[in-house]
Amino acid sequence: MRTATTVRGAAQVFAVLVGTAVILLPGGPLGPLPAAAAAQVVTACPGPGNPITVDTELGANLVAGPADNPCVAFGADTIRLRLRGFAIDMRNVLGATAIAASSRNNVSVIGDDGFVLTSGGVGISVNNGSNVEIREVRVRNNVPAGSPSTTPCVAITGTDRGIRLQGVIGARVIENLVECYGIGVDVSNSTGGGNKENLIGRNIIQNNAAVNCPLPETEIVCTAAGLSLSSSSGWLVLRNTVFGNGRAVSFPAPGIVLTGSTTTANEVLRNVVDNNTGGGITIPAPGPAGNLFERNHATGNGPVVPADLEDNNTTVVNVWNPNNICNFQQGPGIPTGVCNPGEM
Repeated sequence: MRTATTVRGAAQVFAVLVGTAVILLPGGPLGPLPAAAAAQVVTACPGPGNPITVDTELGANLVAGPADNPCVAFGADTIRLRLRGFAIDMRNVLGATAIAASSRNNVSVIGDDGFVLTSGGVGISVNNGSNVEIREVRVRNNVPAGSPSTTPCVAITGTDRGIRLQGVIGARVIENLVECYGIGVDVSNSTGGGNKENLIGRNIIQNNAAVNCPLPETEIVCTAAGLSLSSSSGWLVLRNTVFGNGRAVSFPAPGIVLTGSTTTANEVLRNVVDNNTGGGITIPAPGPAGNLFERNHATGNGPVVPADLEDNNTTVVNVWNPNNICNFQQGPGIPTGVCNPGEM
């Protein structure tokens, strides 16, 4: 294999052979490449008064104080925040938000398996933006002191959210861990964008539950869930593991819930939605229409609401493919025979 030195040397020989046809400029035969803008490195929360305006990387764990709500706010479009495996630790600030982006476009939060740790509040909040990416972040709520990767967490309220998208047009929420919130991934009034910017995929969403219910929500009594799509359309919900939501609390929490009459044209495909207390994949009445449910694995959901798939529309207005693997179905919105006892 040629090294950079030998490649440069070959270019210099070629320049000599052709005389003045090629002019050797500093940095190589084609001259210096433009320098990429260096990312800033932060070792403390910038806080709400100092939003980031360039690519930013964590150089240490950020431990928030009372004034750091949020710890990191986006202040420009087309930039990214990389956690580089470090943590944004909000555990000392009850009810605070760790990362916030409002009316920002083409921004990214890349965790590199880093952590967002909260004590209530919101892990990552995106409001009225477009083309957002949230990837490889471990978003955990109510984690006691100790290792953020091994210390168990428990849900504590019901109004807190792990990843929240509100009024967003296009996002990729992929390969995150979200646990111990009222709703793990909460998508409301949002539309999937073009160019594949409509994916909620390969996330692990577990142990989310509402402890204090009922909540002051309008669409259903309590919106505790692993993943919620509310008044949102055009999303691909693909290959997520949605497991054990609602455990250890009395109020049932479904794995995936769709609400709102404008929730349509969503595709819920190839997800594993098991052992959630409020049903696996559920649509309350009156519910959304025109959504596709295909090749999902939903078993062991209940016993509070013993239904792996549930659609309470009075007629069949969504597509429930028989290739879903499930044991129990509920509601007139699902054709007979989609779920059968004994399916594994």
